[in-house]
Amino acid sequence: MGVVQLWWKYRQIVVDSILDGLERLALTSDNLSVRTSAAIWLGTPGETDPPMPGIVVRLERVYRSSEDFAVRRALLTPAMWQRDTAAAVSFLELVARDDRPEDRVSDEPPPLIAVQHLADLGPRGRVVLERLNQEGSVKNRRARVQLDWLAKRDYRMR
Repeated sequence: MGVVQLWWKYRQIVVDSILDGLERLALTSDNLSVRTSAAIWLGTPGETDPPMPGIVVRLERVYRSSEDFAVRRALLTPAMWQRDTAAAVSFLELVARDDRPEDRVSDEPPPLIAVQHLADLGPRGRVVLERLNQEGSVKNRRARVQLDWLAKRDYRMR
């Protein structure tokens, strides 16, 4: 996977082809490990220096398209490490607002993880958490409990 780690050393068409393939694997592979690994690798070019533009758009596209709980959760780890913090915060806000029925039975649903990651992203994340709290737009029960707890701590995990 050196191409996604060193994306700037390769022709754009090659990198895009690999990223398109990772998206396809994350959404369609019969193997859970392949789907989640592809989801994680998809974010790698956005974590590098320099970061590849448009990676968070790909993460969001897979998140919106996937019915797979494990894939949607796997996308949140690379989202946290994106160099494009503004795009990462927007994506995590979208996930924090999400309320899918299948997430309601999990101990660690994607909206909860998104709220936790937003708290770890410093001032930009805290601004979003405060807005989400004021709007009451976090619907997942576990994420809501976490947001209420964070509000008492000035939206900081530590």
